[in-house]
Amino acid sequence: MNAAVGSPSGGSGGVQGDDGPSESDVRLQLKVSCGNGNMGDCFKLAVQCFEGTGGPEDREEARKLFGKVCGSGNAAGCTELGIMMYHGEGGAVDKEGAQLNYEKGCSGGDAEGCFGLGFMLLNGEAGITDVESARLLFQKSCDKDFAKACFNLALMVYAGDGGVEDIPLARQLFVKSCDKGDAAGCLTVGLMHYSGAGLAPDKTAAAGCFDKACEGGIGEGCFRLGRMALLGDGVGKDEAKARLLFEKGCDGDDKLSCGELVKMGLKPEYDKACKENDENACGLLEKMGAAP
Repeated sequence: MNAAVGSPSGGSGGVQGDDGPSESDVRLQLKVSCGNGNMGDCFKLAVQCFEGTGGPEDREEARKLFGKVCGSGNAAGCTELGIMMYHGEGGAVDKEGAQLNYEKGCSGGDAEGCFGLGFMLLNGEAGITDVESARLLFQKSCDKDFAKACFNLALMVYAGDGGVEDIPLARQLFVKSCDKGDAAGCLTVGLMHYSGAGLAPDKTAAAGCFDKACEGGIGEGCFRLGRMALLGDGVGKDEAKARLLFEKGCDGDDKLSCGELVKMGLKPEYDKACKENDENACGLLEKMGAAP
């Protein structure tokens, strides 16, 4: 579901499908099946309880259900239990319990469990700091295509943390992390393509990576692509598109994007819209006030 450093996303429930039972009916069916010992359905029920799909959100019940699934030997269930313990979802924060369940998940072949355990060891959250073991765990997780692990491994390989420095390998790992969907990896690859530092200079490829980073919630990706559009640098010059990108970046707390909106002289327009109860304009105006 989610990485150890992320927060699981919510869902919506109770919607009647055109070709099947409503989500509330599905949740009831899963509850019956789980009660009859079907661990796969217990896992699905835990997800629904967590997200509030097909009924009320119940994080405490989700945590209990993931514990039940983990107890049956399901590696993914152990990882999800570890995530909830790590973040204090459905109960108290329990870093020791999180570590134990990440270990179970990783030992059972779950890539996210290896990532979570590696993250804790890297940051000294498992009682000790063990950089070498963290690197090995990120490698194990990346080998199973877990994007965040590939990005973290790339950072370590680039810096020589926990093992030998290998710049060419780090570049490959940054590219893999982006290909597998890690927004931070896409920003890094975009910067490499734009500058020609380690990858062939290719502004078209850079723009594509910045777009992925922006869509993935990295404000700097929006800023970088916005600047390219504003200047016609490697992409078609388009001030309207640049403005939308800067707005998106600023809304995501990227100060450089907010600064570009200031430079474009948009404060009076947002001020007028804010006075007319445009909440988005008010939010941007507030963030622009903190721009460099």
